[in-house]
Amino acid sequence: MDFIDPFLTFYEHHPDHGASDARNETEALVLRQRLITDFIEGHESAEAVLDCLEEQGLGADAYAAEVEASVQRIVSSGRVYLENESGLLLPEVF
Repeated sequence: MDFIDPFLTFYEHHPDHGASDARNETEALVLRQRLITDFIEGHESAEAVLDCLEEQGLGADAYAAEVEASVQRIVSSGRVYLENESGLLLPEVF
């Protein structure tokens, strides 16, 4: 498991997507993952990430709740967390 795993979003595939829809979704995924990575590394604000998620129709509140639930599952499993430069607690990668 990588430290970014609880923060990941996924490609939203729909059966009636055409080639341009798939390309647009891929571009949206790349943008939000770059923002999330930049946030984790302390180069972007949480507000920018949440705004991007809202703009893409994913719902910032639902995303935050899912990240929290994922982190709670990891903590409950006994995973050790370390604080990084941005103040986030991230799982120690072995």
